[in-house]
Amino acid sequence: MNRGDILKQLYKNHSFSNLLMGRIMINAGDSLYYVATTWIVLQWTHNPLLVGLTNTLLMVPMCISFLFGPLVDAIPLKKTLLLTPILQCLILALIASLYLIDYLNVYGLITLVTIAMFCTQIGYPAQSKAIPLLVKKDKLLNANSAMSVAYQGTDVIMNSISGVIVAMIAFIPLYFTNSLIFLIASLFMLNIKIPNLNNKEKSKSTYLQNLKEGAIEIRKSLLLIVALVSGVINFGLGLLYTWIPLKADYLGGSYYYGLLMALFSLGLIIGSIVTPYIKNLNIGYGKLLILLNITSGILLIIINFIPSIGFIILFPIAFITISISNVSLASIQQKVIPEHMLARLTTIITSISAISLPVGSFIGGILVKNIGINFTLVIGGGLFIIASLIFFISKSYRLLPQIDKIEYQHMFKSQKIQK
Repeated sequence: MNRGDILKQLYKNHSFSNLLMGRIMINAGDSLYYVATTWIVLQWTHNPLLVGLTNTLLMVPMCISFLFGPLVDAIPLKKTLLLTPILQCLILALIASLYLIDYLNVYGLITLVTIAMFCTQIGYPAQSKAIPLLVKKDKLLNANSAMSVAYQGTDVIMNSISGVIVAMIAFIPLYFTNSLIFLIASLFMLNIKIPNLNNKEKSKSTYLQNLKEGAIEIRKSLLLIVALVSGVINFGLGLLYTWIPLKADYLGGSYYYGLLMALFSLGLIIGSIVTPYIKNLNIGYGKLLILLNITSGILLIIINFIPSIGFIILFPIAFITISISNVSLASIQQKVIPEHMLARLTTIITSISAISLPVGSFIGGILVKNIGINFTLVIGGGLFIIASLIFFISKSYRLLPQIDKIEYQHMFKSQKIQK
């Protein structure tokens, strides 16, 4: 069966289609309030350090997402899928209402948007957990690719127009519209039918026991190395998240912010599209990712010193690796981790790898202020290369087989999790 036929089958799966559409709307809403809030903070304060702090706080929920994993594993999945966009809808409506009555300052805006981001980080592992319940294992890579293409495509569109939207639309209709997007997302989530698994594992342990069990399993697995080294890459991405609005402001305004975010997202969507084809390459998964990360690092180092047309072409290419890594890792996790442990382990991995994002974002503001915009990006590229060298040193990672041949024993030393 070719990939086109597989995708047709996936889209005919009504629950998966509703999950896909819900995720698209949530991602559209997340992209809009992230871009809007970062830009509004910059325009209200003209302070690079406060922009870096804003990005840092918006990334904190991702860093502590390991605390949400046991909750997602314990609470009925349908409730989590439905309630998180509803809460985001209410928070964004509250932001618009407070601004309307002149009761909102920059710190209140940052705080409320950070709370909305907490909802996102509870919702994402729930959405990821739902995928292997709705599609067969042999279609996981295609399902994750379809999800990634859809929401990264949303990112391309939203990031392209968000700068213009922020510049043209007043604050109140902007955030009320954002609120409506999450309301629509909740309607899609309402129509997802989750199979009843009656998994008894969920009721045997307390929250802390579940958290401890997840930490023990991660400690014994290759996924810990993946998470730690990914943290080095994410430090570089953190620099980039602060670099983009500051570079746009330097170039001339919100139009350039939208352009840079669109180019960044374009690289991600290209990576999502090509990910299902990496299983056809005659090279191990570990070696492939090492080569791709080195390439991305080199591109980030040189692109600031080449003509504009070269920058526009190479900037998105530098981020193809990020999407290939994320989509493929999600598929591997869904394949090898049992359902009752999936949210716990994936959120621990996310937390470990993401903790450097806010640090990098905050440091990015300091670096831009002290060494300039161009050399800040060079440091980001250097971190990609350093991460690749660490991956190369790990024999277990370097010798991973092709992605479709990766099994439980390649990732875990313990057999306990399979019971």
